[in-house]
Amino acid sequence: MYQPGVKVDLKEDLQQKVIGHRNNFVHIMTSRYYELLPQLIDYRNKESIAVDFLKLEVGLRNSYEMVIGEATNGKIVLMGYVTNPNTITNAKTIFQQTRQLQKQDIKFIIPDFLIPAKMREITYLDDCQTGNFVVMRNKVLNYTNDYQIIDHFVEEMAEITTSRFSIIMQLKIMTFFISENGDESVNEIVSALYNGSPFAKVDKFFDPEEQMLEYHNDNGANNLVELKREYQNKISELNNLIGIQSIGVEKESGVSDTEAQANKGATFSNANVYLSARQKSLDTLNKRYNLEIEAIYNDEVSSELSQKPDSEGGTQGNEQNSNNNGSDQQRTPEAGQE
Repeated sequence: MYQPGVKVDLKEDLQQKVIGHRNNFVHIMTSRYYELLPQLIDYRNKESIAVDFLKLEVGLRNSYEMVIGEATNGKIVLMGYVTNPNTITNAKTIFQQTRQLQKQDIKFIIPDFLIPAKMREITYLDDCQTGNFVVMRNKVLNYTNDYQIIDHFVEEMAEITTSRFSIIMQLKIMTFFISENGDESVNEIVSALYNGSPFAKVDKFFDPEEQMLEYHNDNGANNLVELKREYQNKISELNNLIGIQSIGVEKESGVSDTEAQANKGATFSNANVYLSARQKSLDTLNKRYNLEIEAIYNDEVSSELSQKPDSEGGTQGNEQNSNNNGSDQQRTPEAGQE
């Protein structure tokens, strides 16, 4: 395991440093995206019911089919998750014999006194006129795992980051020392110079002209630029697959906004994979209980959190941010609107 600081054997230490850098990057990026997933989707008009939507999203992102229903106190709450996917509301069972789910098909996470004696799934079989719970799913058809998508792209980004870090280390090493095998004096010189020492102690047999070679890597800076561009492309691909808006190409001089955002169609399509599954269940719940709950992509968190109250009690936000991503296709909230 890599330990900070330069050791006497600088070669092995630098190799471990690069490996440690890669492993740290994988851990940081995967953990960050795992933390991000449950907070990508928010809900409009959510105050009208007593559902813990953050807990709901955590369950959905972990492939649970979550149950929202009416408790004995008359409140609409997050009740648990189903243990039987064979229901008429599951699109994956279109060619199977199905039925409406009931109480015995639910694993409850609420106190027993809130669980009704009889429960039945709300469906369009009777135009949502009966029943007291719905089943919400992360996706209509679940063939890929969200975490697997993140792991795949983080591995690719880790290789790019490792190459960038390695090139940076190479650019720091412009001088090569020639010595006999087993000569530890050269290792001491290299370690001293690498650590910033302005001089190194040598014996009288050391000849700088014969034992020191200078090397200038003129292509290093260009390689860093290309690796940065490829890194940005990979982040854009990952964000698009999980429905986060990002530019399709690097925004440079001569590239229009239309060209930079040419991948919006793919982004919206991927976002709708998650939104359509949630909204399908919400529509039946809305119709049954006369609600107006809507699933939206919460991709303007920065503009919402950065608002400050004005002198009249309102809010001051970034009007440009509130209009940039407000596409009806993706149901993105306006700044300050939940």
